[in-house]
Amino acid sequence: MADARKPASKPNPFVLDPEGDRRVLVNYGGEVATGLVSSHALRMASPVWKKFVNPPWKPVRVIAVKSTVEEVSQEESAEDQNSAAVNMEANNRKRKRAEIDTANNSHRYPENEENSVSPLDFREDDSDALLILFVIAHARFKYVPQRFMADAELLNLAILCEKYQCLNLVVPFLKCWAPLQSVRDSGKGH
Repeated sequence: MADARKPASKPNPFVLDPEGDRRVLVNYGGEVATGLVSSHALRMASPVWKKFVNPPWKPVRVIAVKSTVEEVSQEESAEDQNSAAVNMEANNRKRKRAEIDTANNSHRYPENEENSVSPLDFREDDSDALLILFVIAHARFKYVPQRFMADAELLNLAILCEKYQCLNLVVPFLKCWAPLQSVRDSGKGH
């Protein structure tokens, strides 16, 4: 008799940090998948990702039109005074949620300030190449491919390294992926 159970689903390799603080969207296995990464790892790995995580512009917020500049200044001053207390309270709530999640061994996405914003959208990128960059950025080196890579794989990786200005991530692995002798041999007939 056939087993009626569903096959075990494959774990999402884009959950690179179960305690991560930033969600990412990727096309993986023909579907849109949501991953979880460390914003700190992304900021350290790429100046472009750093701007994704911490945009150099302030978020737009809608405020009612004030009749005078003085009213706006007074409102902003009051916001600044309350900001420290609000931030402290928010951090305490985050810490308590993290303690509860850890105690429950829960891997749900943290509901913190950074995660309340839209996830970072990487759906247009090659997911295999992006996964390699994310794995290296998160120092999960045992998951970095240790084999010769096909030209198409290397090209997709090079495109993302250029796009995200993170060639420094892959340099230590290039000898493994594209041995120098094979690069020399490929240029001989041209």
